[in-house]
Amino acid sequence: MKVLLKIELNRAFKNKWMYITLLVCSVIVLYDIFKIVVPTRIAMEVYANTWGYPVPNLYNQWMELNNFSTASKLLHFIFPLIICIPYSMSIYSDVNSKYIYNIIVRTDKKKYFFSKLVTQFIVGFSVVMYTLLISFLITATLLPAGEPFPGLQYVAGANCILGSLFYKLPLLVSVLIMISESVLFSIIGCLSYTFAYLLGNGVMVIVSAFTLYFFEEVVMPLVGAKNPMLACSYLIQLTGDSVPMFLMEIAALLITIICSYFIRRRKTDEL
Repeated sequence: MKVLLKIELNRAFKNKWMYITLLVCSVIVLYDIFKIVVPTRIAMEVYANTWGYPVPNLYNQWMELNNFSTASKLLHFIFPLIICIPYSMSIYSDVNSKYIYNIIVRTDKKKYFFSKLVTQFIVGFSVVMYTLLISFLITATLLPAGEPFPGLQYVAGANCILGSLFYKLPLLVSVLIMISESVLFSIIGCLSYTFAYLLGNGVMVIVSAFTLYFFEEVVMPLVGAKNPMLACSYLIQLTGDSVPMFLMEIAALLITIICSYFIRRRKTDEL
């Protein structure tokens, strides 16, 4: 299992598409830094000398806590797509090229399919965590940490489940945001694992997770249904009344992915 996982991780992280993905994420982060954070830093003296105006800081200018950040909204929209680019094609190509036969005659195919699933999760987690972490660190080097005060340009409202904790331990909540969003988008990205064995086109495999994500974001509101997945991917804005539906969606995703794994490993056509 360790050997298989090492091989798949090398395939995932040592290819041009991973570098391209990280480059795209870095460009979006830098856009946010130069569009919002740098001008804020330049004008810090003005803010500090303006009576009654809260001084901007890390916890209201970091793109995950800045409710008006275009870069953050863009990343949250495309994460399900870009996290699938580095690796999900390999899942499809292994089946399409019959490479899978060379593997499963040498090892337990249960381990092979599991290593593919774990690798896809790790890839998704790494891409999202890398993006959020470098954004946070760069913002922290340019702006003071400050101390959040309720009602002063912070996205954490009184009805948010992390609202009170954010104002007491903002750094802890920021770390929780990075971890939770990385896990959430990694789970969504694992849908490409499921579709890799169902679709007959590699491009469709890559965009499969994004397609479902986009469907919920755009189509469901048109029919009057709520779409908590995108809204609640911002953990800081997750409210108590959204939690049940949010957890149900996560459970549905996990069940779909896990069932796909067990169905695939029991199939007898790869022998």
